[in-house]
Parts: sequence; structure tokens; C-alpha cells
Amino acid sequence: MQRCFGTVVVCLLSTILAAKAFSQAPSIDVLAYDLQVLVDLPNHRLDVMTQLDMQRPEALASVELLFSSEAKIRSVQTVSGGGRANVLCQTTDSNTVRLALPPNASASKLSLIFEYTFPTASTIDKVFILDRGNRWYPLIVDDIALMRLTVQVAPEYDVFSAGELVDMEKTTGYSRFTWQSRIPVFKVPLVITKAGLYNEVNKECGGQELSFYFLQDAKDSNEKMADEACEAVKFFTESIGPSPHQRLTLLEVADMDGSAICSSLILVGSSFVGAFRDGYYDGLHLPIAAQWMGAGAFAKFKERGFWFLTLSLPHHLRLGYIRKSKGEEAFAKELQGLVDRYKQIVGAEGEVAILDVDFPNTKEKGLAIYAKGPVVLESVQSLLGRKVWNEFIKELYHDYLGKILTYEAFKNSLAKYDRDGKAVCKLEKMLSEKGL
Repeated sequence: MQRCFGTVVVCLLSTILAAKAFSQAPSIDVLAYDLQVLVDLPNHRLDVMTQLDMQRPEALASVELLFSSEAKIRSVQTVSGGGRANVLCQTTDSNTVRLALPPNASASKLSLIFEYTFPTASTIDKVFILDRGNRWYPLIVDDIALMRLTVQVAPEYDVFSAGELVDMEKTTGYSRFTWQSRIPVFKVPLVITKAGLYNEVNKECGGQELSFYFLQDAKDSNEKMADEACEAVKFFTESIGPSPHQRLTLLEVADMDGSAICSSLILVGSSFVGAFRDGYYDGLHLPIAAQWMGAGAFAKFKERGFWFLTLSLPHHLRLGYIRKSKGEEAFAKELQGLVDRYKQIVGAEGEVAILDVDFPNTKEKGLAIYAKGPVVLESVQSLLGRKVWNEFIKELYHDYLGKILTYEAFKNSLAKYDRDGKAVCKLEKMLSEKGL
């Protein structure tokens, strides 16, 4: 179970820590990113042009965005009415950029174009990864947006990202990949790999394709792991709803600790893949579940219940798959294991209520989220009945796919299925209090 917790926290840790001391004007909303990247291998850098289409309900004289100080900005311009205007740009020590907007900039909608370079590794021998936590593109802390990423690289490399691979061109001189999301996403990862590095296994999983890229050439065990992932995808598709993405990609990364979850893309550390080969699939089921709740419907960062929705809910969905695939006895054993783990810290000095967890950086906070949280949800499901609970989850996913889900919205949606009000009261009580 500790493996499961690490899976999601690795995905979020760099982003959350980077953002904890930074806040941005709530009136700014990035609607879409269009990134064009040229990988300059001889100079160990990316040449990037990023366009942000933004909305701001109020006219603002300045805008602040998270952006790495490693980026060397060449220019920033606004686009309005078919014309462009230069923007005064100031970087700060906190990896942010402050832009002074020209007076004629649109009061409601605004497009910004950044041209800059970003460093890569001295050589890309196997895999090079940039994630949201690297701030390799200008962004807002808690925003989701549509994305389109086009990358041109030397022909001996492949490129992966979130969304769908909508175009690929390979020539003797270069390869070009375009990835595009169908729904707003939380982050735009850039993954560059050496072509021919992986052993690819493809599956058709109840309407969604799955591609699993393994470093080890072990046909039988690779097929077995891909089959297990495929069964999980089928279960969540049937029990929650279809994914907006045509394909889910899982990519093994040798030196990654845990897994990183992106919309339609899961990066899996080799240590986890080793556990999968031994038949321990917790770290596989959880990030797949998070494709529906976590990387499909997104929790509101920093708001009450963020960690509950981001970690506890996918954990409970994972338990549903255990119940379906392994039976009631296996499910009951898993659930009791969570209860027993949480009981170890009941009454401890560091114990906190789930809704009071600011960041799961202690044993007590972590157990509140990934041990007690799923137990709370199972208690609520028991009050509603499994059939009614499944209807609730399906509607929740349908209503918040590609959108921000808050705890209050979760509770209000639940109330529509809670005829006597007992389930909502149980939820609020268990999340607001310590103990079980």
C-alpha cells in the first residue's frame, strides 16, 4: 500500500512544493497552450515558442506566471486583433515572470507568445523528461487547459506527451510529433526517448487502446502486465465511463522513483515494474484509476478536500477493481489492511482529520489520506448501496470530466443520491474528525 501512495505523490510533489509559496490573481485563466519545440541537440537546449490563450474577467495591468529561471526568454508579445505588441518582462528569484501588459491589450481575452530556450541534458542517452514541476513553460498554479505540443527532433528519437498523438512525420533528417488533448489537462509533459529503446505491447481494452513500453525484453511477463492493465482499464470504463482519450500509454523509466500521472500518459519507475512482474499490482491499478478521477476530473488545488479527492478517491476506485477481479474476500482483506494501518496512529500527536491535511508529508497525514480516506468512502457507499453509489460516480465523472472538482461540489453531487441525508452526514463527520 505504501507503493500506491508513492505513485501519486511523486506525480504531485514537485508541482505542489513549487507552488506553496506562490499565489496568482484568481481572475487569470489559461484556456489553451500551443507549444512548438525544436530540440537542438548540439547546443543542449530546446528552442520553444509557446502561445497561451488566456481569459481575464477584469482588465489587468500586469500578469504573473510560474516560469523557470532556467528559461532564457527572447521575447514576449501579446496578440490582439491580428497584431502583436511587445511586453515588458521581468523575472524574479522565485521562478516567476511578471509581465506589464500594454494599454491596448484586450480586457477580456488575451494571447501571449513566449519565445525562449530551455536547457536539456548534455546528452539524451535514453530518456529525457520535463514535467510541470520543471516549469518549462509559463503556467498558473491551479489551472487546467487544452494543450497542443509539436516537437521536432533528430530521427533517432521519439516523443511522448499527454493527450493524443495526432500527427507524426519521420524523415531521414528529422522526426516531428504533435500531441493534442481533447479535454483540458493539468500539465504538459515532454518525454524524449531514444528510438528502439522499448519493447512495446499493444492491447485493445473495451474501446480504448493501451500501449505499454517496457525496457526489458521479456515477452511473457510483459504481456501479462499489459493484460492486467487492460483489465483495469476495461473495469473503470464500464463502471465509471469511457475515457476521452483513444489511447493510454504506460512508459517504463529506469531511474524514476514511483510513477508520474498525466492525462493519457503514465510514467512508471522500473522498481514498480519489477513489483508488477512479481504479481504486486497496487502500483499499476492506482494510476490507472487516477486517469478517471485525478487526471480526468481534477481536484481544486489548495482547497479543502484536495488530497481526499486526489488520492483517497482513486484508492477507493482501485479497491472496486480488486472486488471485481479477485472477489469479496480479497477486497475485505485489502480494506481491513487499511483499517489496521490507520489504527496504528489513532490518538498519536500528529494525527489530523482528512480535511485538515495541508500536505501528506508526515506518516499521520499520509495514512489519513490513503488509508482512512478509502475506508470513509466505502462506509458512504455501504449506506447508499453499491448500485446507487455507482450511479453517483458515473454522473460525477460525466459532469466534471475535464473540469475542476471541489469537495463542496462532490458533497452536493452525493446529496442528490442520499435520500435520508445519512451518507453526506457520515462523509462530513468522518472527514472532519480524527479516528475511525
